[in-house]
Amino acid sequence: MLQLFKANIILKVLKADEDGEPKEVNVTLSNVRTDLTEAEMTQLIQAFQTLISYPVSAAQLVQYSHIA
Repeated sequence: MLQLFKANIILKVLKADEDGEPKEVNVTLSNVRTDLTEAEMTQLIQAFQTLISYPVSAAQLVQYSHIA
């Protein structure tokens, strides 16, 4: 049986580089709840978007597990 023990959210953010060209960078939110729902993740992305000046282009939930 697989047992989840850790989850991270990776947000891809479009940030301007030195030349003003958009560059995709990753922002990782570590150790989020392993039982995060899709609705909660959507709310988190929307809230994070209001705090930063750059658009979020994608988000990924990465879950880590081990065999118990």
